[in-house]
Amino acid sequence: MNRFIRLSLLLFAISVATPPVNPLYAQSDPNAQSVATLPANPRKAGFSMSVQMSKVAGNGYHPIYLNFTSPLGSFASDRTFDVTLSPQSNYTSDLDFSFRCQCHVKQKTTVGRFVVYVPYYVPWETIFIEVRDDGRKVEGGRQMAFVNQLTVHHADQKTSVGIIHPTLKQLPASGLPAFPDIRTLITVLGDGPIDESTDVSRLSHTQSLQRVAQIQPAWVQFRNIAPESMHSSWLGYSQLDVILIHGPTLEMIANSGPQDQRDALLDWVASGGNLWIYDAGGLALPFTNLEPVAAGRVVTPARVKGKLKLQDRNDTTELEYESWSGVTKESNNWQWQQNNNTLSNRREIFDKMVKANHPSIENISTKSMASKIKTASFGRGTVTSIDDVDPFPGSFQLWQTVADLHGRQQLRWVERNGIDVRYGNDHYWSWLIEAVGGPPVKLFFLINTVFIVLIGPLSYRFFRKNERLYLLLFSAPALALLVTSGLFVSAILADGLGTRLRARQITWQDAEAGYLVHNDRLTYFSAMGKSSGLLFNEDVAVFPILNKPAENRYYGGGRNGGASYHIEAGDGYQQFSGRFLPSRSQVQYQYLEPQQAAPLVTFSRTSGGLTVTNQTDQPLYQVAACDDQRQQWITQTVAPGETVTMKSLQSGSAGTELGVSPMQLASLVPQLRRAYYSRGSTGSQVSLTDQTLNGWLGQLPANQFMATTALRDDSLGIDDVEIEDSIHVIMGALK
Repeated sequence: MNRFIRLSLLLFAISVATPPVNPLYAQSDPNAQSVATLPANPRKAGFSMSVQMSKVAGNGYHPIYLNFTSPLGSFASDRTFDVTLSPQSNYTSDLDFSFRCQCHVKQKTTVGRFVVYVPYYVPWETIFIEVRDDGRKVEGGRQMAFVNQLTVHHADQKTSVGIIHPTLKQLPASGLPAFPDIRTLITVLGDGPIDESTDVSRLSHTQSLQRVAQIQPAWVQFRNIAPESMHSSWLGYSQLDVILIHGPTLEMIANSGPQDQRDALLDWVASGGNLWIYDAGGLALPFTNLEPVAAGRVVTPARVKGKLKLQDRNDTTELEYESWSGVTKESNNWQWQQNNNTLSNRREIFDKMVKANHPSIENISTKSMASKIKTASFGRGTVTSIDDVDPFPGSFQLWQTVADLHGRQQLRWVERNGIDVRYGNDHYWSWLIEAVGGPPVKLFFLINTVFIVLIGPLSYRFFRKNERLYLLLFSAPALALLVTSGLFVSAILADGLGTRLRARQITWQDAEAGYLVHNDRLTYFSAMGKSSGLLFNEDVAVFPILNKPAENRYYGGGRNGGASYHIEAGDGYQQFSGRFLPSRSQVQYQYLEPQQAAPLVTFSRTSGGLTVTNQTDQPLYQVAACDDQRQQWITQTVAPGETVTMKSLQSGSAGTELGVSPMQLASLVPQLRRAYYSRGSTGSQVSLTDQTLNGWLGQLPANQFMATTALRDDSLGIDDVEIEDSIHVIMGALK
C-alpha cells in the first residue's frame, strides 16, 4: 500500500478514535497504570477522581493523570478541585515534598481529564493523595497509594525509551507495520540478554505490545505512548532518553496535529533528547538538516560481535526490587543460585541465530547501511531517521550503529545531564557563595579587643575612681553577656538580611533549529527565608543538587510527609517553597529550559574577516569565535543592536581570552566519606554541556563561538536578590 493511502488511513483513524476534547483538558494515557480512586463514596461527594501513572519512572518529571467523573453522568455546575500529591520513598528523604494543583471542571463535562508533571527526585514507594472540593474537605478524600511495583517504580535503567506508534483498531492490518519488536534494542541499549527465541524472526503486533508492557531483563525500559496521548509539555517526556516514532505519524503531527504537541516533542529533543524516526523515507519531516551517515560510522560485523560479549552468560533473569538493596538481577539472588539454575552461553544463542538466519544477525555493507540512515543535531539533542518501513527487530549492526552515532552518554539520562538527583553531586562544592557562612574574623577580633580593654583597665579605673570596685563582680559578667550576644548578632548581620544568588547560566544557541537551550546552575542563600520561595516558568525542569545522597536508610519514610517542602503548579508557573529555600543554608539547583527563539548573536563573513551582531537587549561583554579556516577572532563590548568587526587572534585560545574558567566544574572537589545509612554515594559527573564548555575553553573548535553577557533576570526564580560572582555564557555554531 503506498504511503499516501497509509497516511490517509492514519489521519482518518485518529480523527475517529479521538473525540473532541476541551483544550483545557489533557488526554488520558491508555497505557498508564491506575494507582488510586477516591473519594470512598462518590455519590455522597458528587464526584470520583482516578489517579493514573505512566510507566518508566526515573529522573525528570513524571506524568500523573487525574480523571474526574460525576455519578450523575456529567457535572451539573463548574467545580474546582484542589489535589495534593505527596510522594515518598521507603526511607526518610531530604527531598520528600507535597505537590499541589487545581483542576477546574466545566459544567456539563462528562470526564475531566488532566495531566500534571511531578518532579521525580527519589524513587517513590507511596503517594499520599488528598482531594478537596472548592477548598472543602471531602469525606474519604484522602488515600495512600502504593507505587512500589517495578511497572511504575524506577527500575535503575540507564536508558528509557518511548515508542510512538499507531495502535488503533480502526486501521486495517495491511495499512501499517506491526508495533516495534524491541528484542534487539534490549540487547543493544540495555546491555541485555540475546533473545533466545531464535526461531521467531518477528514478533506479531500483539506480542510486541505485550513485550513492551513488561519490565525488561536489562538496563533499558520502554514506555508505549499512543499518538492521541502525546503531551503538550516537554516535561512529559523529560524522563526519556530516546523516542522511537513512526515516520508518517510524525509527519501528520508536524503538519496537522495540535501545535502544543508538536512543540513539546521538539522542545524535548532540543533539551537533549534523541528522536529516532523509522519508516522515514521520502517524508516531509520538520528537520531540514538531516545528513546521510558516513560509511565510516557504520559498525562493522567484527565490532558487533565484540559489543555482544559472546563469551559471557546470557542472563535472561528478571529484575527484582528490594527496598534495602534496590534493583538487581534475579541471578544475583542467593536462593536462585542455590537452586542450581543455569544460564545459556551467549555464543550458543548467537550461533543458533546464524543457523536460523535470524534478522538480528544480518550484516550488510557499510555503504548500504549508511545510505538508509540520516542524522543531525537539534539543540542539545539529536535526530536520526531510518528509511526502513519496519526495522524491527532489526539487526545488531543497524541498532548498534544508530546507538553509537552520538555516543552512549547522549543516550543515558544521568551521564547526559550530569546528575542523579537522588544521590547528589560532589560539584555542589564548586558553585557555592564563598562569602556566606564564614565567621567575620576581623569584626570578631575588633569586638574582643574592645571587650578586653573595656573590661580590664578602663572598668577598673572607672570603678576605683568612684570607689565602687565591688561592682566589677556584676559589670564583668554583664559586659561579657552583651559582647557575646554582639558576636552572634554580628555573625548574622555579616551575611545580610536578604537573599543572595550565585548564577551560572549557559545558553546553547542553535540558530538553524531556532532554539535556545538554557542550562543553569543556581545557588541561593536566604538569611531570613522567604515564604514565597522560588518561582519558575511551567515548562522549566528544576533539579536540586545535594551534597549528599537524599535518602537515609536509618529512618523509615513518612517522618516529614513532605510537609516542609512544597511545590505548587499553577497557570504558567511552578512555585518551590518551604525548605526549597530555607533560612541560613545554601541550596543549589540545576535549571533546564528549551526555548524556541531567534538567535541572540549572529555572524557574517566578510572579505575583511568576521563581524558579530548583538541581537539582544543587553550588551555582550566579550565575544570569541573560530571560523571554518580555524582562524580565531575576538572582540570586546558589543552594544545591543550593534554590529562590530572582530579582531583576529594570532596566538593563544579565544576561549581562554573570555576569562570564564572559574565556571568550570571539572576542578577537584571534596571526596567525602559516605555515611553507612546513606543510600548510595554522591557522584562527580558533569553534563555533556559542561564537557563541551570545558573543551571549548581549552581550544575553540572551528565554526563555533562563545560570548559573555548579562544574566537572564526572568530565570533567576526570585526578585529582589543580591547577585554575586555570576556569569552568563552564550555558545553555539557560527550561523
